[in-house]
Amino acid sequence: MHVPSLHLLFKAPEGASTPSTGLVAKPLPDFALPSASDPSILIGNRWLSRGDIAILASTSGMGKSSLSLQAAVHWALQLPLFGGFHTTRPLRSLIFQAEDGEGDVAEVFLSLKHAMKLSDSQLADVRSRVLIVTDRIHRGLSFRAELQRQIALHKPDLVWINPLLAFIGGDVNDSTDVGTFLREQLNSLNEPAQFAYVIVHHTAKPPKEKAQRQWNEVMYEMAGSADLTNAARAILSLQATGTEGEFNLIAAKRGIRAGLTRSVAQGAGFRQDPTSTITVRHSKERMDVGGVSLPVIHWERGPDAPPPDTPTVKGAKKAIELVEKISSKIPDNAASAKPLGMIHRDVGDRVDLTYNGFKKVMLRAHEAGALIMVERQGLGACFYRPKSGDNGNDRYED
Repeated sequence: MHVPSLHLLFKAPEGASTPSTGLVAKPLPDFALPSASDPSILIGNRWLSRGDIAILASTSGMGKSSLSLQAAVHWALQLPLFGGFHTTRPLRSLIFQAEDGEGDVAEVFLSLKHAMKLSDSQLADVRSRVLIVTDRIHRGLSFRAELQRQIALHKPDLVWINPLLAFIGGDVNDSTDVGTFLREQLNSLNEPAQFAYVIVHHTAKPPKEKAQRQWNEVMYEMAGSADLTNAARAILSLQATGTEGEFNLIAAKRGIRAGLTRSVAQGAGFRQDPTSTITVRHSKERMDVGGVSLPVIHWERGPDAPPPDTPTVKGAKKAIELVEKISSKIPDNAASAKPLGMIHRDVGDRVDLTYNGFKKVMLRAHEAGALIMVERQGLGACFYRPKSGDNGNDRYED
């Protein structure tokens, strides 16, 4: 069953007709970039703004709920998460969850208090800015009604829904049901935009013959309709590595805007390069709670991937050598970054490779850190070489 879209009255821009009800067309020249201090921006370089939907996806049992709470606490205190995801101000989170018991939530909170060494004033801020509603009775339209009531009470910056399957009230594989829930039921509560949604969701069961996903395919690993990916403005994917307790956190959509960086060897030292993938891991520390030793449920930043001069990516050495050979044909800044097809055309006879072969080698160089990928409007995925002093401030993604 569809919920009728919410129609609101807006002040029409100059030159536009004014309907009695409904949405209003806005002339293209009236759109402007928000300033860095614009209150509509919540996290990163417009990685998440009011009105957006972000999705955190992983397989069951990886620790999505604890990661969600850790993120909410960091952002309530205007602290970066894993060196990135900077907030523009302290953010208030309203978390709807349906799976964790009282003790589960308490254990994560005590772990965060221990690991982050929270002061009394910080604890007071967390109390006022991180609010949790345990809801095991509402789905679909009844959930929307309860959500609307809680939003009016608490005026959040972030509304968390954990997990999606507990609240959707429809078939997650059906694009109509997914669109109705996300675009009509949820978005109708956020027009005009006052907050952002963060939805926790499961990935699909892995195929029997597991293949390595390309960087641009990770966002489609979520269970259900592709409309989930299309509706989301930002997507985080948490994937287990071959080491127990260690994971890759991939900002699979608009990742460069999250502000994450990694250390890359340069001369006798290191430089910080923007990245969309970092390693995170479970803490191995323990804490004493009332005389009982408990594990600390806390996510830590793991070591950065090896720098390009000690590549572990298959074929990376040859890929890096090729980048060096044709370096004069590869831009060294984000504003001039080019698609691989354009670079292949520019190198001409200097490389005896078909486009498909060239693309494969260049993607290996990108995995090894010898090339940086950005999205350029109208061009799609573009690449350039990192250079000395490049801290990523000129990189953008649209």
